[in-house]
Amino acid sequence: TAASTFLLSAGGAAATAVLYGAMQSVFSTIVGAADSSVPCLTLPFCITMTGCYLMNGSMRGLRLATNPHSPELNKKEEEDSNK
Repeated sequence: TAASTFLLSAGGAAATAVLYGAMQSVFSTIVGAADSSVPCLTLPFCITMTGCYLMNGSMRGLRLATNPHSPELNKKEEEDSNK
């Protein structure tokens, strides 16, 4: 549904932002510099999306795409399954 899609998107974005802030603090502490010359880069996003991937089937409305790189095929498949 649209509400669960929005909730997953907003929740994932919020979780990624919080995780980024926390990880950047840890990276700053490890390096020992206040400005942190070692950024945490995409690790927070990867961790959050791994969590979403692992929730497949356990959250209503969340389903992994059969063809992750082809939205057209996924849409056609969904339309065919709703007939």
